[in-house]
Amino acid sequence: MGRGKVIFSGVAWTVINNVVSILYGIISVPFLINYFGKEEYGLIGIALSVNVYIQLLDMGMTNSNIRFFSEFLAKEEKDNVQKLFSLTHLIYLILGLINTILLFGISFFVKDLFKVTPEQAITLKNLLLILAVNVTFSWISTCFDQFLTANELIDWIKKRSALLKLLQFIILALTIFFKKSIEFYFFGYIFLATIILPLSIIKTKKIAPGLKLNFSFNKEIFNIIFSYALSIFSFSIFQFLALNSRPLILGNVSGPGAVAEFNIMNTIASVVTILSGSFMQVLLPIFTKMSVASDQQGINKIIIDGTKYVTILLSFLIFLLIIAVKEIFTLYVGEKYSILSPWMILWLLTLLLSHRNVMTSLVFTEKNLKSVVIMGAIAMILAITGYIIFVPKYGVGGVVIGFTIHEVIHTLFYYLYFLPNKFQIDTKYVFSHSVLPVWVVLGGACGIFFLILSNIDASIPIWLSAIIKCGLLGAVMLIFVWFVLLNKNEKKIL
Repeated sequence: MGRGKVIFSGVAWTVINNVVSILYGIISVPFLINYFGKEEYGLIGIALSVNVYIQLLDMGMTNSNIRFFSEFLAKEEKDNVQKLFSLTHLIYLILGLINTILLFGISFFVKDLFKVTPEQAITLKNLLLILAVNVTFSWISTCFDQFLTANELIDWIKKRSALLKLLQFIILALTIFFKKSIEFYFFGYIFLATIILPLSIIKTKKIAPGLKLNFSFNKEIFNIIFSYALSIFSFSIFQFLALNSRPLILGNVSGPGAVAEFNIMNTIASVVTILSGSFMQVLLPIFTKMSVASDQQGINKIIIDGTKYVTILLSFLIFLLIIAVKEIFTLYVGEKYSILSPWMILWLLTLLLSHRNVMTSLVFTEKNLKSVVIMGAIAMILAITGYIIFVPKYGVGGVVIGFTIHEVIHTLFYYLYFLPNKFQIDTKYVFSHSVLPVWVVLGGACGIFFLILSNIDASIPIWLSAIIKCGLLGAVMLIFVWFVLLNKNEKKIL
């Protein structure tokens, strides 16, 4: 499979998997709340939330391992591939056992740690014990996924995950139809994630029959990957704090109402982020192998063409959401929330900067990420400062402003410093050729339609208004993309 097909297939199946996950959430939540009750259903959220924080034990190793697996595969260093796999296999076994022990420990103190009734405490303890039994297998499965990703099989991983997510609909139906307990549902939900492991082992042995699935420690390989992993973790933890502190600060300053507004807006924004977050894992192994081969021309081509295609996709989706933002709020949660539209538009416009995720994939091939970590720390500090300053005055709008500051700093750092200096990428050309024309053409069309259609006949049903706006703008943007933004060669490829 050619590079272009690998990238397209990987991104497409990542998006499909994310869409299936979102659909499962949308469909399952009302059924589960209605069947178990809001309080009982909340116990599932508590159990999963406890485990999410324990997952920080990964400490950036996922991207680190993908990066070095890709490098060793590109250099055909089979011995190092084996050493890294055996080391990673051992590390994830240890982390899985630690995760299991922590969950077992927490399960015996749920009454002290959480505000639950005695009956709920028993149920929550059972859920944590079910999770504890399965998590070690999930950690080990991660090792195989990293190896498969480095072999550019991200599409297979996402196909497998989408299939398992579809099987969760069967667990949901069995639970409700046969009136099963919350423990039955949770066990089925978690067990489906556990059976990923044998599927991954079979696929790994198929593409690398000589790979030994053993556990061993190699100090030399550990020193190589751990310093890089710590850099990734440091960068990621700053981003984690900057983004996840938003509801906490809103709740502390403005109260739960503002947090509810944030969650509503975040759900709408997630329509974009499931697309923008699909590129890095697909491109990281490809860029790593190109860097090893000193394929500067290939790197430049992916940066230029990839950024253009990603910018078109993001812009198309974002401007469709913007044109119908008031209708979306009204249909989703009620007309009173349409006053959030200006802040939602700013949030969506900020997400246009997510086109840099193509560049981020290249950034993470660099072993020395000190400057990236420093930039992440500065961006986090300025973002949180923005939250503190603007939330008291603008409520949920304050965290949108802080988020914009955070994203602008990241983007300027890549464009003005890191890519030109570390990879000799002509970022001025990338922006002027791949980004600016798309923003001007599609953004201009959106702006014109926004003014023309803003006072559409109020007698029209709200859903019909949204369809008319999105249909007209979508058709015009497709015409502009095909006849203005794409050249003959790009049309041929598509």
